[in-house]
Amino acid sequence: MRYLFYVAGMCILALVLSPLITLLYELSLNPQLIKLSVKYERHDLSLRMLFIINYTGSIELRDVGIRAEVVVGGNVIAQATNSTPVLHKNSAIITALEIPIHKIMYVKPSEIKSRVVLSFKIAGVYPMRVAVGVGP
Repeated sequence: MRYLFYVAGMCILALVLSPLITLLYELSLNPQLIKLSVKYERHDLSLRMLFIINYTGSIELRDVGIRAEVVVGGNVIAQATNSTPVLHKNSAIITALEIPIHKIMYVKPSEIKSRVVLSFKIAGVYPMRVAVGVGP
């Protein structure tokens, strides 16, 4: 009887941990499983930055949120957020951030920093948060 409880407990534990283990295994095989890319569009009075998160994993990511911000001299000059309830295999989430040209016109490119924070739950269970710096 004791052996039966042990086996049942191990099966439940394996079932609960399987989404996390699967995602970590997929990440070890493909570091580009969750890929961040940035596109720039110049408009007359602003610079538009598109932060694109592409996901190619087999485990659903739930409660996905992305926050992007541009910092000059320690001050946040622009920020944007976006969210989606579920990110499936081969899907993406995009956040567009508009920076007025007058805020960066006289700033050296090396002084402009951007940060992206991606938050999600692996299979709706395990919360994760990843922060990355982007740009020069």
